[in-house]
Amino acid sequence: MGNLLDVSCPCGYRAEGLCEGGLLGGKVAGVFACADCAELVSALVYSANPEGLDRRVSVKGQLVVVPRCPRCGSADVERWSSGAPCPRCEQPLAAEIVGIAD
Repeated sequence: MGNLLDVSCPCGYRAEGLCEGGLLGGKVAGVFACADCAELVSALVYSANPEGLDRRVSVKGQLVVVPRCPRCGSADVERWSSGAPCPRCEQPLAAEIVGIAD
């Protein structure tokens, strides 16, 4: 199970329904800031069935999915966590857990 997050910034930027954590079907998502489209997005970081996805071997020897922005397809994404800056104005974002992702 994971969390559904809504984030907001004083500049007016909002991202709703971001998924961070486990999902059904052997998939795990994380929240990332995309450098190309300046959006926060949920992107796969692990899939039990990675066919057709870019993948690489992690430090622990597991196959992991190369995270890509689902909006623009860019791989220029960086892991985002609560309190990290807004992708548009660099102010700290407020994150609120609004549900459970399963």
